[in-house]
Amino acid sequence: LNQDLPSPALRFRFDRFELDLRNRHLSASGARIDLSARYFDVLALLVSRHGHLVTKDEFHETVWRGMSVTDEALTQAIRAVRPQ
Repeated sequence: LNQDLPSPALRFRFDRFELDLRNRHLSASGARIDLSARYFDVLALLVSRHGHLVTKDEFHETVWRGMSVTDEALTQAIRAVRPQ
């Protein structure tokens, strides 16, 4: 778990999904969904900040830890974690 993630909760449930931050595990209806570490961090940030605006700077600081990435990389990461 990225220590910068601003979440006191370790497990989130939404729709048919469960996100376990401690074990870095995402499941849908009990079936595990594999995500890259970076995409898991994107999802964890979005879910932990539900109802709040997450800025591009927060993504860069929390998920990419200051690495330079393109807006397209951020867009792709968000697209990848959206439910199908």
